[in-house]
Amino acid sequence: MILSAKAVALFAVLMALAMGVVAQQPSHENNVQIERISDIPAGSKLSFDHSIEIAGAVGSGSQVSVTKGGVKIHGDVQDNVTLEIQNGSTIIVTRASSMVSNSGSTIVITESQNGSSITINGQQIETGTTEAVGGFSGIEIQGNVGKHAHLKTDASIMVAGNVGATSSLKANGGINVGGDIGRGASLAAGGGINVKNIGDDVQADAGGHIAAFNIGRNANLDAGGSMHVRDVAAGTTLDAGGSVTTGTLASGAKVNAGGSIDAQAADANDVSAGGSMRIGGVKIRRVVDFN
Repeated sequence: MILSAKAVALFAVLMALAMGVVAQQPSHENNVQIERISDIPAGSKLSFDHSIEIAGAVGSGSQVSVTKGGVKIHGDVQDNVTLEIQNGSTIIVTRASSMVSNSGSTIVITESQNGSSITINGQQIETGTTEAVGGFSGIEIQGNVGKHAHLKTDASIMVAGNVGATSSLKANGGINVGGDIGRGASLAAGGGINVKNIGDDVQADAGGHIAAFNIGRNANLDAGGSMHVRDVAAGTTLDAGGSVTTGTLASGAKVNAGGSIDAQAADANDVSAGGSMRIGGVKIRRVVDFN
């Protein structure tokens, strides 16, 4: 059997990826440079063209930029820190054509083997998705993020601890925070947002879903997909393209869902749903004013 030039090129790329590539995020690869640093002193201004791993903290007022990789931080990110991460190593799979190209640290495959997915090193990747490959991609912080910090990446952000007041997190991928979001902070994600508790006056925008426990006063949550939260304080607005599932909606809260709404209890000003609506297990009409 004679293979076409495009088929040979695709096969070569897949074989190269299969030699030790594991599609996880963040991930490691032997031939990718990862610089390991003890800590970053306060006020530092540093830039890297490769992934970095920081054993300690990033000092207050520091400005750190990373291209062609990501950052993993084992300590805290202190107040007024700016982290900007670009061009993390990714695999992008689409169905645009049968062309195959390798653009720096990003491998773009525009035709899959079966029209819906490919398999690399035993892991199936659906078309139209993005997966990390090699080094770090995005930002991973195993500690806390202080006040007035600014984190930005074209991949995803993961924080094990809390995010301080008025901090800003922006990611083309998802945002995952194991702790609380401080007052006045802002989160913007192309994918989903998963956090513990959201404080007062927080702005959260997600292209995908939003999941959280308690939501503070006067917060504004906007999700392109579904939203799953517990208790919602007064003055908060929930706007979801999909369904909304919540516990108690306090007075002054507003909810708008393109899909269904399911709330355990509500004393809200305005609740509307494109689909069905249940409050306390009772099905009610789609637009409700509880005043």
